[in-house]
Amino acid sequence: MRHNILKVNFSILLTFCGFNSFAQVFQTTSSFADARYGHSSSQSIDDKVLIFGGIEASGSNVSSVYEYDPAINLWFSKASIPNASGLGKSTCVNLNNGKILLFGGSQNSSTPQSNKLFEYTISSDSWTILSDLPNSLGREQMQATLMNDSTILLTGGLSTISSALEYPTTNYLYNTNTNTFTSAGNLPIGLINHTSTLLSNGEVLITGGFDGSAARDEVYVFNLQNGWRTLTSTLGTAVSSHRALLVNGKVYIYGGFNIPLFEFSDKLDVYDPTLDAISPLTSGPIANSQFAMVAFNSTILIAGGNKVLPNSSFGVTNEAYLYNINNNTFSTIATLPNIRGGMEISELGTTGKFIFSGGNISLSEPYDDAIIYDAALLSGIEENNILNSFDVYPNPCQNELNLRINSSEFLSKYKVFNSLGQMIQSGMLEFSHSTINTSDFPQGCYMISINGIAYQRFQVVR
Repeated sequence: MRHNILKVNFSILLTFCGFNSFAQVFQTTSSFADARYGHSSSQSIDDKVLIFGGIEASGSNVSSVYEYDPAINLWFSKASIPNASGLGKSTCVNLNNGKILLFGGSQNSSTPQSNKLFEYTISSDSWTILSDLPNSLGREQMQATLMNDSTILLTGGLSTISSALEYPTTNYLYNTNTNTFTSAGNLPIGLINHTSTLLSNGEVLITGGFDGSAARDEVYVFNLQNGWRTLTSTLGTAVSSHRALLVNGKVYIYGGFNIPLFEFSDKLDVYDPTLDAISPLTSGPIANSQFAMVAFNSTILIAGGNKVLPNSSFGVTNEAYLYNINNNTFSTIATLPNIRGGMEISELGTTGKFIFSGGNISLSEPYDDAIIYDAALLSGIEENNILNSFDVYPNPCQNELNLRINSSEFLSKYKVFNSLGQMIQSGMLEFSHSTINTSDFPQGCYMISINGIAYQRFQVVR
């Protein structure tokens, strides 16, 4: 019998047993009503997630609210936002005390933006209108960053003043204890689609954005004691609708869209607070904007979003890549279940799972479900550098499955699971070669986990 020796790598993992072997990494949830984008999302309790308002296919804002329960994969309707004109593109802050705040947003009325601050109480499923925004000026697409237990920094946004679109340069601090706003000073330009990231030292980093005419490359830092400072270093290219994440004390900034060049970026920059400077790291495998970006351990997922398609038209992708901070490299992984951009992102408790809710293919094609990303599976593989470290053969097999170990680093326990996820065998791997007895396995597909992290599918054929 000729043995097929199969290296454990991403391309092989995608095709075993006739189904996506990374199904546990990306899963699609059940549906909620009112497909939407431009909504807000926040953690709830017991690993649940809430989505607030948004924009439906017609372009109208909606006020409906849903909570996702990952334990049973269902969405439940909650009390709607008390805004008869709907609410989309608001900014959301979880106060970590069972209350969630929504600032401003777009609405369906002669006043295009809301000037209200709404408070949602999770335990009672109820809403309170706390106050008006400063100067009672409606504003959408702001960034809100919780700096400490009682202080929220509000930056950027879009307003309609005398029927004209304005990008106010004013920024504010909101005190949750006193329900009051105070000035946080002005930036040289007004922005939307910028990033706002809380640093480990309590400062806030603002990068890029769109000022109404062009994308920007400036970087600003806000300090509660000293106000604003502008960095002498800038992003590698001017972008908006990019993403930024704090990982291990540094901020990683990726992608985005440049107007007026109408180009997507594939640049990865990093902000190092010890140097107080932005510097380029590398170019990634995809130039995109409005994508999902989440970090877990020392890996960063970049998935979906808008890009230039092979036919040179603008479109949406389902590509997904994993960036390893330790070695500054990207890996290709399984694609998202569908092409999708403009998703809202929340973590499912502290489980290492994330939910990418809603989003769209185009403004008239929003989604009514979400994608669950299990970061622990892929980041664990990267963290342990287990790719290409062992061979599995033959596949399919009959009575024996051989594992050839290429490094003593991986002398550890394996587990075998059936297609129902039930563990049916376990044992220890030995250096150089191990054999798993499959003679009692019914015909079908199985999965091996190595170190409880790396996964490989195989098939038993009689």
